[in-house]
Amino acid sequence: MTIKDGTEIGPFPGKSCIYALPHSTVNLNGGEIQGDKQNIVERGGGIYAFNAIVNVNGGIISGHSATYGGGICAIESNVSLKGGSIAGNKSGRGSGVYLDMSNLFMIEENGKSCQITQNTVTKEPSSKDMHGEGGGIYLVYSKAEISSGTINENTAIATAPDEYGNVFGGLGGAISAKYSEVTIKGDAEICNNSAGYRGGAIYTEGTKDNRCLLNIEGGTISGNHVNGSGAGIFALCSKGIKHNMDVIFCERKEWIGIEERSSA
Repeated sequence: MTIKDGTEIGPFPGKSCIYALPHSTVNLNGGEIQGDKQNIVERGGGIYAFNAIVNVNGGIISGHSATYGGGICAIESNVSLKGGSIAGNKSGRGSGVYLDMSNLFMIEENGKSCQITQNTVTKEPSSKDMHGEGGGIYLVYSKAEISSGTINENTAIATAPDEYGNVFGGLGGAISAKYSEVTIKGDAEICNNSAGYRGGAIYTEGTKDNRCLLNIEGGTISGNHVNGSGAGIFALCSKGIKHNMDVIFCERKEWIGIEERSSA
């Protein structure tokens, strides 16, 4: 399926605009995939891909609300972002892009790159289903290679402290990665994102049984804000051992908060 300039798809209240069936390919070359900014779907307000390929070369995915992946939800799929924008979406995890057992590539092609901007994750309206993780991108058991494009002005909203002082959500204004591998390099820009609790730009988490790796080879991480810890990066090794949560800097460094919790 190829979507060209001038095409408008949606909104379809309560439904994904596009469902990419197994072994199919969606090419967004232009046009707009529109949401109604109100009705919440479970997965992928703009595009829901299962065992499929999604190529965003241009166009806009905007105005969607979902539990998982306001713009794109990808499960066992490959997503390439080479142009266009994913903007103004809302979800519980991954308001721009949600990845589960999937691969993401943000690269430059023909002088174009993708912008993921002004997306918001929250715990509202249901704290049970909405998690407030990954304003721009959320990954679980996935890989992302980000060498170009911009992830900026995304927000991860946290709850107010409860009676015991616990805060929920607000993890990873730009990116939240669990048990995954993320590489930042080239001309990628992760700027001016905010989180209500941990990781203004990036939150990563590994455990004893599930390793996580954040590899910083280049790019820019700047101007991000957090109300808790790690304005740039917060890396958590939860009930793990050394090297279950690794952050590797090859060129540049940014403010980072690292927390290790030993198993009981």
